[in-house]
Amino acid sequence: MSKLVTRRRRDNRKPPRSPYERLSGSEGEEHPIDLAVEARVRHEALRRRIQRLQAYVLEALGDDMKAMLDLEALRNDERLERETAYFDLGYQHGFAAAGTKASRAQKPSRASQALADRVRLEVVNANVTTTDAALVLLDALRGTLMRLEATAHPRSARC
Repeated sequence: MSKLVTRRRRDNRKPPRSPYERLSGSEGEEHPIDLAVEARVRHEALRRRIQRLQAYVLEALGDDMKAMLDLEALRNDERLERETAYFDLGYQHGFAAAGTKASRAQKPSRASQALADRVRLEVVNANVTTTDAALVLLDALRGTLMRLEATAHPRSARC
């Protein structure tokens, strides 16, 4: 949960842990995703430069460095929240895409595949509960089936 934004559920239950949080190890250990990213990006030289510049700024501030340290703490909290959200969204989109591809019995047309991709993207990005998403999708399916029924049996649709 973010230090920047405190969210409360209406039922006062603790919100479920995100995929990023579920992968975390023991307190004090580096997160496995952070270690994997570090192995890919290799920013040692950049971090050393940042540390030198931070030291320079803190030295220039002298005894009045509290505001700078508070700013850095806030930036770190924001960065962690954003990185966690990026990971969680990537996980959710990948999970949804994999589930869709695994459940296909036949290959859909390009147009229907594009529609499925857009709908899946909207559902994941909507940030609603799985139940709410399912209800919305069922409502859309019901409307589609009613339209198909009306075009298949035009006389019975007038009643």
